[in-house]
Amino acid sequence: MTIPRELLSDYRVWIGIAVGVVFLATKLLNQGTPKEKSFSCTKCRKREDHSQRTIQAWWDGKHRFFCSACHQTWIRTKSSTAPSRGSSGCLSLLIVGLVGFGGVTYVALNLHKIEEPNNKGCSDSGDFVYALS
Repeated sequence: MTIPRELLSDYRVWIGIAVGVVFLATKLLNQGTPKEKSFSCTKCRKREDHSQRTIQAWWDGKHRFFCSACHQTWIRTKSSTAPSRGSSGCLSLLIVGLVGFGGVTYVALNLHKIEEPNNKGCSDSGDFVYALS
């Protein structure tokens, strides 16, 4: 059974788009919360309930949390000693996503069937062989 090349190309492009959308959706819509309702401040050991700030830090992979008072102290000392970068990393994520999507699209559009097996007593599995042109 032979599948037209145009259909294969469109199929791979749509697979690439679907993978990209799923990746971005899981990154942007992460709705999980920490198992514990509260945490112990890393600096002063005070117990405090998780806030939106600490949940966001948990989403970002952080495991050391600070209470509101220690966090405010850290912000005051940080702003007076070092200039703020003012970057959230969204541009980097966008660039990585576009490069990845471009790579998947390039491969999908340039993958061609170069050999079709003959099924007359052939011992192979009947799979098609693909190569980049």
